[in-house]
Amino acid sequence: MVFENPDDYNEIAEMSDLTINGCVDGVKNGRLVLEAEDKKIPVLIELTDKELEVLLAGGKINFIKNMQ
Repeated sequence: MVFENPDDYNEIAEMSDLTINGCVDGVKNGRLVLEAEDKKIPVLIELTDKELEVLLAGGKINFIKNMQ
């Protein structure tokens, strides 16, 4: 993940609880929103097509199992 706005990195306090909603759609679209306390912080997801396939399958083992 890469912060869409690099200055947002400083908006998250150490040991903050982060929430990410809509992970599957966000990963497919290449963009997620982190929620930390009352802040919403957009981040970019940069994955190759293969990495995306593996992630959406639930990991390498599931990806390989589904190929058979």
